[in-house]
Amino acid sequence: MGAVMGGQMRSRWFMFATTFLLALMVGVAIARGPMVIALAPIAAIVTVALAMSDVAVLSVILLSTSFLVHPYAFRIGELGSVSPSIGEVGVVVATAAAVLSTISRPRKRLRLGTNDLLIALLMLTIIFGFVRAQYFGVNLRYAVLAARSNVFFMAYFAVRLSVTDRTTVLRLARLVGGLVIIASVASVGQAYAGESARFFLVGNLPEFLRSETAGQLMRVRPPSLTLSYVASCFAASALAFGVKGGRSRTFAAIVLCAGMATIALSLNRNMFLGLGAGLLLTLASTRDWRATTRVVSSLGAILIGAVAPLWAYFSGVGWFSRILSIGDYASLASGTLADRFYENGLALAAIQASPVLGIGWGVDYGARYVTSVEGFVVSDPRLWIHNQYLGLWLRIGLLGLLSMLLLLASGVRQGVDVARLRCQDSWIGAGAAVALIALASSALVGMYFSYGESIVPLCLVLGVAQFVWHEYVGVRVAEVPGELHAV
Repeated sequence: MGAVMGGQMRSRWFMFATTFLLALMVGVAIARGPMVIALAPIAAIVTVALAMSDVAVLSVILLSTSFLVHPYAFRIGELGSVSPSIGEVGVVVATAAAVLSTISRPRKRLRLGTNDLLIALLMLTIIFGFVRAQYFGVNLRYAVLAARSNVFFMAYFAVRLSVTDRTTVLRLARLVGGLVIIASVASVGQAYAGESARFFLVGNLPEFLRSETAGQLMRVRPPSLTLSYVASCFAASALAFGVKGGRSRTFAAIVLCAGMATIALSLNRNMFLGLGAGLLLTLASTRDWRATTRVVSSLGAILIGAVAPLWAYFSGVGWFSRILSIGDYASLASGTLADRFYENGLALAAIQASPVLGIGWGVDYGARYVTSVEGFVVSDPRLWIHNQYLGLWLRIGLLGLLSMLLLLASGVRQGVDVARLRCQDSWIGAGAAVALIALASSALVGMYFSYGESIVPLCLVLGVAQFVWHEYVGVRVAEVPGELHAV
């Protein structure tokens, strides 16, 4: 007993001392000025507190990136010539707390998996992108600014280190569901209030909350949009694959309606297609045709809970005409898709010049965007591209593209494997598969691998998929002689 108590005390003192030193370094790096004395102890206290709770680590990441505050809404101090944002600081500090929590609690189980290796490979190719940028003569600071959103991939490691038992997964599900419901209420309030009020903190990024020209329709794209997208996938899967408990089903239905309402107000047509494709392909992969009736019920909940209440307000301002225009290819080709085709053509031309290694971060690939500055028309390089697969190939080469494709495929396979077991948590595996298929399809036309508020939900799904696979499938594989123990 004394030895155990002594070990626990040493572990706690080790965590406190290490966390304090790390937080002191973070405080110095962030502040680098008169406020360092005040910021360092605050950072130390916050990091120590986070290291005590896995759910707290995940909460900080979600609250600072994918809820009511845009991850780039606020800047905190100076780090060299770069000003870290609230989202970046939140992810870095939370990941550090997750690492310290794992060190201080040796009983936490962590098994290396396929997703872990692939995300590490992706990070290496991201770093290689800086080498390519230097080769093409791009200033390192400019390249860092162009690639800074990749820091949010660190959230994957925080998820993997924090999600180590089923209880944490269920708490995470309740946390995400609650955030999505609150954010949905804020989105509805924003739509009714218009631009005269702000329910979300987006800093100097007003394009996420703007009125469309047709009928002054308020298009609300909150920081929680992709999180709502992912939560809707899990909620629909919970209803389709039979989550146990009446309260759980009711909560899933509410989250589904809230998530779809947020998507509807964002006017993102690709999300409706992505969710439908994810559900249908996951059903076909699991061969659980008994879930078909439950899928129909899920779609009914979408129509009744999300679309119908919006009819009274939006029927006169073009909302439905925009959503239904998804079937009008001629209109899309001359509007939304025309800009995508413009980007894709120039990106493919640049890729042909360097098809294996890519051109690196911050290198101009030829696309332009036109703005008006004090009455003058200004044309600047467009460094982004909506097609995320061409973007990865362009910036970090063929290996980076393949690592992302394999990462998505691995997560889908893991989710489907768990869904096929017909166990109590099959809906979690199915939800991961639906969400990853949805995100993978939407990434053809939207920037789901380039924005922090989208990267974090992606990492969340990948981390959960790896955990549930190890929990239900990996154990069985390990028990079969001659099979691989780590997949």
